[in-house]
Amino acid sequence: MDPLKILIVEDDLQTAHEIQACAEEAGHQVTGIARDAKGAMKLVKNDPPDIAVIDIKLGKLPEAGIAIAQEILSQHWIPFIYLSSYSDPATVEKARKTFPSAYLLKPFRPQELLIQISVAHTNFFNQSRNINHQTMNQNNFYLPFDNGHEQITTRDILYLEAKGACVNVYLMNRIGPKMIGMTLGNLSQYFTTPNFFRLSRSLFINMDHRKRIERTHIYLGDEKVVVVEISEANRKELLKKLKVVRTK
Repeated sequence: MDPLKILIVEDDLQTAHEIQACAEEAGHQVTGIARDAKGAMKLVKNDPPDIAVIDIKLGKLPEAGIAIAQEILSQHWIPFIYLSSYSDPATVEKARKTFPSAYLLKPFRPQELLIQISVAHTNFFNQSRNINHQTMNQNNFYLPFDNGHEQITTRDILYLEAKGACVNVYLMNRIGPKMIGMTLGNLSQYFTTPNFFRLSRSLFINMDHRKRIERTHIYLGDEKVVVVEISEANRKELLKKLKVVRTK
């Protein structure tokens, strides 16, 4: 397989370097070793990886790796593998809810880790390709609302807003948002058409509904206009996507 860029999130440097050596011997590139959330997100921003290997317990925080995995997915949609000393049902269940590509126990076996990295990346790529194909050919899909699934068209969606591990979905002609129990990174994979634009870490907007852009706000909607706050930096990124007539 082609070489992959791998992020390692591990506070035990001996284990981290063993993973790095294993990966590099197989021809992969390690983008960096992070020991906490701040370091992991900095590495993701500076050199987005193809896959991450994440220890669940970091320092004295028994589930820090799970939170880091969710934060990574909110910004960069990649497969990830948990590597942990914990096999108790409670930890495994919490980890399972974040949909890892694999869960390996320490001490890891180099060949098994390499196989899981390869399988995880291949499966993730094929799944994403299938989802993108379906999304491009379907305007209707079902979102999990109120203990069931409700049919929604992409045209109905004004914007998506991350709220921790959940997402608020704002729809046309609806008062208040609908909440979905998944991260924005997970949900955004279903909105790959050009009219959906990630405005910031926590906002994903439907460009078809934009009506007006100001320095700190964007107006979305037709009959009932919704005002969304944006930063100056995000406004500049948005304007790059549009044909804007500028005065001298």
